[in-house]
Amino acid sequence: MNEVIGKARIAIEALQNSAAVTEHACKGIAVLDDGGRICFADMFWAEMHGYETGDELVGKRIDEFHSAEQMQKDVVQFMAEAKFRGRLAGPLNHIDRNRSEFATHTEMTAIETEDGRTIGLIISSIKHCAGVEQIIEPGRSQTHLKELTAQLTDLEDQLRDQALDRQQARDACTQRDELRIANEKLQNNLAENRQIKEQLEQQVGELIETLGESDNQAAELNELKEQLHNQACEQERISEQLQQYRKKLEQAEDELEQYREQVEHSAQQTEALTTSNEKMQKEFDEHRQIEEKLRERVGELQNAETQLAEHIAELNELKEQLHNQ
Repeated sequence: MNEVIGKARIAIEALQNSAAVTEHACKGIAVLDDGGRICFADMFWAEMHGYETGDELVGKRIDEFHSAEQMQKDVVQFMAEAKFRGRLAGPLNHIDRNRSEFATHTEMTAIETEDGRTIGLIISSIKHCAGVEQIIEPGRSQTHLKELTAQLTDLEDQLRDQALDRQQARDACTQRDELRIANEKLQNNLAENRQIKEQLEQQVGELIETLGESDNQAAELNELKEQLHNQACEQERISEQLQQYRKKLEQAEDELEQYREQVEHSAQQTEALTTSNEKMQKEFDEHRQIEEKLRERVGELQNAETQLAEHIAELNELKEQLHNQ
């Protein structure tokens, strides 16, 4: 809604400050927003299209005043060129309320914001009648301009009032929702308070019953205090024992560390002895193999000696036989 109000205000300023104000005052004028909908139309523009007042045209799209062929062939391009140039004038055919076509001389002026953004168009049209433009008597020019300005100013005021009404309605709805939520929270709090009250009343009753047993509870409390004192003493004694056990444990850990070091040293020595033993065993096996080989060799030598002795005996016998012969 604020955007629409801004467009109406810019349209008023454009009409008041344009160099073509005098020309526009003699023509039918309509103002389009950037969506192609009419947000203002004067009586002359309404009459040439078969309507009685401009208010009947507000909200209608521009394509309702041109045929589909006109829109496709001329109007769309005409509007785009007007936005690009800022202003464009030329012949352009329209259709009236009864879909009857008529010729006009139409001028479109772009409505721009301060940063140069186009947000609408001012359309001024003169209807051709048998080749002659519709003539408005010169005396009505200034009156028409004043009427246009007054109508646009009224439109701005109406739109602003509508915006305020809608804002107030939104605020009222928001306040109503907030009140409804607050009421729900209050109801919930009341229900919780009732429950708390019932619980407190129950606790008071229980407290009254408990007070009747206060004497016994006092005795039990003293006994409980005595037990707690004894437990504290016992706990202190146990704490001292734990401290002693902790010291013994630390000593045992030190001894265990020393024993572990000794075991590691013994393991190293055992490993060295094992290695030496394996080496000696290997040498022993080698000596035993050599001894067996020597024994075999001695046996062979003994056999050879026996055989040699036998050969010598045989040779001696042969020698003796030869001697005897």
